[in-house]
Amino acid sequence: MPEIVAHFSNILKVYSGDEAWRKVLELRYSPGRHRAHVKSLFKRDSKDNSILVLFHNKSQKTIEYRFYLDTNNVPDIDDESNVNMFGGFLIDQMIDDPDAPAFIRKQERFLKGLLEKK
Repeated sequence: MPEIVAHFSNILKVYSGDEAWRKVLELRYSPGRHRAHVKSLFKRDSKDNSILVLFHNKSQKTIEYRFYLDTNNVPDIDDESNVNMFGGFLIDQMIDDPDAPAFIRKQERFLKGLLEKK
């Protein structure tokens, strides 16, 4: 795991194990059927060696994440696959919209909070 974390700069937060799995589901999938479906697809996979790295990509003005389900089996750290999930959020598009769904407002508060702590 330390080798993976060392690959990134401007790290905002690192999660591991089940906590990493729960957080990537929250960031990547909307509540309801989509999230439940993904959970069922991976229910037999161990989450013990998983890691989620959230980092600030200053050049692209984004907060990005990299999730690796099994840190013992990462052939290419830059390769997204069925078990490695990558994504990001444009900082400029994070606006306090009271009409946005509750999960979006919660997600934006979380991400803005990470930037403020840095």
